[in-house]
Amino acid sequence: MTDVSRKPILVILIIYILFWGSFVTFRLHENRYDPKADFPQIQRRGTLRVCGEYDLFSFYTDRHGQRGFHYELAKAFAEKYHLKLIYLYEPNFQNRLRDLTSGKYDILAGPLPVISELRSTIAYTVPIYLSRVMLVQQVSSDPLRNVVNLAKQHIAVPMSSPAIFRLQHIASEISDSIHFQQVPVFNNEELIRLVASGQKEYALLDEHVAMAYHKEFGHIDFNTPVSFSQFQAWAVKKGRTQLLDSLNVFLTAYKKSPAFARLMKKYLN
Repeated sequence: MTDVSRKPILVILIIYILFWGSFVTFRLHENRYDPKADFPQIQRRGTLRVCGEYDLFSFYTDRHGQRGFHYELAKAFAEKYHLKLIYLYEPNFQNRLRDLTSGKYDILAGPLPVISELRSTIAYTVPIYLSRVMLVQQVSSDPLRNVVNLAKQHIAVPMSSPAIFRLQHIASEISDSIHFQQVPVFNNEELIRLVASGQKEYALLDEHVAMAYHKEFGHIDFNTPVSFSQFQAWAVKKGRTQLLDSLNVFLTAYKKSPAFARLMKKYLN
């Protein structure tokens, strides 16, 4: 092959390399985490990043695809604004807070109780529904039904779970100690299995998450509430006022719609 015949091939190769190099650079720039990004930047990006828990209530994957109450609600919001939804899960609540602050995620989905201890860290949306914290224990002839009897007990909770605040409140109310154990579980089902196998005597779980596993774990008792009903919401990083306003407008309107009624019936009733 002559030098003249090699030149077109070389030129095409150089153009190809430059094109793909520019494309990769553009995508990396587009998808980098921007802790200051608000809703206009998210819309320009074209993707909405949401993080929550992985369980049969919140978000899960089966042969039909991705499902779950919080996933479907996030999908409805993303579709309203023609955004591609990227829904991720992280078992450690403290990591979820860190990644929300860094800009890795735009929205922190539930279960997320509206509690004063977190108001200085995140900006809550309007409440979405009500839920309680439930005690997870094996079915027995003498189940624990009174929170006063939690004194001196060891309770398993996921790493950095907001349920820890509830245990601290109960300990203060009953003027006794309650020992909580933070366990590095991958998801809430693993937490239930620790109780089912006898490795842990008690655990705490969101009410609607617990009910989603009720049929699968018939030998587990989810019937003891350890809190009053609490508002559940989503959250964004403090300062993302446009994203928060857009979410609040959407949630306020969507909660009045037949679509939300169907979603509630599907996952909460």
